Amino acid sequence: MKGSVRHELGDNHTYDYVDGTVKFPIASEIEIIFPKDDQYFTYFNDVATGKKAIEDLRQFVKLEGPFDGIIGFCNGSLLATAMLIQDSESGILDPNIKLAILFSNQRLANWKLLITKSDRVSIGIPTAHIWGKNDNLSMDAPRVIAELCNPSMRSIFVHDGGHEVPSGKDKSAVISSVNIIRRAINAAL
Repeated sequence: MKGSVRHELGDNHTYDYVDGTVKFPIASEIEIIFPKDDQYFTYFNDVATGKKAIEDLRQFVKLEGPFDGIIGFCNGSLLATAMLIQDSESGILDPNIKLAILFSNQRLANWKLLITKSDRVSIGIPTAHIWGKNDNLSMDAPRVIAELCNPSMRSIFVHDGGHEVPSGKDKSAVISSVNIIRRAINAAL
């Protein structure tokens, strides 16, 4: 999660990051920030790596937790959503995970790789959904995924940016993002 959002949320939260394990080319949006000759990774790129990524995330939560919530951006958001839906469908959702914060979910073409049953299942924990109205990578995925979550427990904020977590360049988007994240946190308590 971007530093601006973390800063506004305050110091009473801790974060553990899960890295992808599948080699992947650098995203064009970050080529100007990071060296092109470094190695970059994603969580999955096909059905087999998607299933393994979900199981790896499940094991991480089990071994490294307990965690109060799960946060994801792009493929990480999609991976978290897929795990939450699969675990809800099968009745094995970790009771410690009380909320999800989902930034710029990945395209639904990738989403379909990971969902095994109904795509109309409701995630029954508080959720915060944040995406940019100019996000050409995610398209309608964030909206559709938000609709899979319990309407009385979800909060949505659409900022003016693109495929990004709001940062200091748009202070009002940072504050609005933090407000809906806090709404999810308070609903989970």
